[in-house]
Amino acid sequence: MTDGVPVRLTGWALILGASSGFGEATSLALARAGMNIFGVHLDRKATLPNAERILAAIRALGREARFFNVNAADPDRRAEAVGEMERVLAGAATGGRCASSSTRWRSARSSRTSRTR
Repeated sequence: MTDGVPVRLTGWALILGASSGFGEATSLALARAGMNIFGVHLDRKATLPNAERILAAIRALGREARFFNVNAADPDRRAEAVGEMERVLAGAATGGRCASSSTRWRSARSSRTSRTR
């Protein structure tokens, strides 16, 4: 708040470490202020429910959210996540909703991961 007036923001924010701590708090605060959230996090199976809880909380605020469970330091995984973000932003720029979804991203990522193990 600034002088008692809530801050209102628009557009998309990219949050690294979005599934816990400062990343979680920042994601939720920016969503409350009106921003959509791209969240990058690295969680194992046991901690994924927390990332899903945060994703649901952002959406409950009426905001869009796309979370990517990838190691942002890995150039290939980072490029895939950035490509998905670019598709979402391109859809937003044309006034339409992007056809891609975090579900499709996770499905493609899961099948690729299972093939490499």
